[in-house]
Amino acid sequence: MSALPQVNPDSFVSHDFDFLFGSWKSHNHFLNGRLRGSDNWIDFDGTLEVEPLLNGLGNIDRYAAVRNGQTVLGTTLRLFNPVTQEWSLYWADNVRAGILQPP
Repeated sequence: MSALPQVNPDSFVSHDFDFLFGSWKSHNHFLNGRLRGSDNWIDFDGTLEVEPLLNGLGNIDRYAAVRNGQTVLGTTLRLFNPVTQEWSLYWADNVRAGILQPP
């Protein structure tokens, strides 16, 4: 079994998304018919709640909105890799139920 990579404790967390923490009202500008040559944009409002996870190694948000009369519920999971100093973001929602979108 190989040893785990050594990580500088000062680089173990990232604060790149700390500005999102809290509860927010959002205004969305959504392209209806993406990747189909559409220029029909839809505007709608929503809410977003964001909180930290794992002592700085990640955060999660909960999103809610009504788009075209349909309730959209979603969540983003953001995870920080202290070895590569990179974030991975995963999205899931009730529109594409059961699918965790790749980073």
